[in-house]
Amino acid sequence: MSGTRVMLVVLLGTALGTPAASAGEIPFLRQLLEQQLFSELADHNSQDSAWYNEKRVDKKKYTSGKLLGRKIRLASWTEESKTWLWLEDPNEKLTLELKRLDVHDARVDFALVVTAKAHFKAFGRIPKLARAAVGGTVHVAFEVEGSTAMGGGGLQGTQITLFNGKLHDLQFYNDAGSPFEKLVEDGLNDYVHDKNAKVRRSIEKAIDRVKF
Repeated sequence: MSGTRVMLVVLLGTALGTPAASAGEIPFLRQLLEQQLFSELADHNSQDSAWYNEKRVDKKKYTSGKLLGRKIRLASWTEESKTWLWLEDPNEKLTLELKRLDVHDARVDFALVVTAKAHFKAFGRIPKLARAAVGGTVHVAFEVEGSTAMGGGGLQGTQITLFNGKLHDLQFYNDAGSPFEKLVEDGLNDYVHDKNAKVRRSIEKAIDRVKF
């Protein structure tokens, strides 16, 4: 076992012997987590490795007035979108900070904040109105909270309890995307809100790969 790993085991053993330990008492654990999570996110740095999402939204249009006390439906349709999202130059524009890292009874509670600039490609379809493939850039910020267990020489059983964020400064490469702005925003928002299980699960798996 290397000197670094011996020191880490000693530090973790000391932390586990106390009711609770802060991240400042186990710096190697902080470093391992940050490196693993940064690597996982940074791997999504091209369209080939992009996160992908499909979305269908049913829409209905009604009369402004009522007939026999009821509004009359004029039309119904389904809007569709497919989106790809990947990070721009993660080494320069991706930041990841562990805000909280507490150890208690061999379990680690954590909270982190991520900010990044991303590119997107989207295919949107609004029946009888328009369809187009568009692209652009957007800034992403999200926060993640959860817990994981120490055992088996690493971390395991990671559970994300909070995954939430927001998009801002969405810019299309050209004006062709303007009619689809709301549709594209709705599709992209799934990546930073609690709806997208794929991103949550990828973070859980990344943490479970941390070894001491």
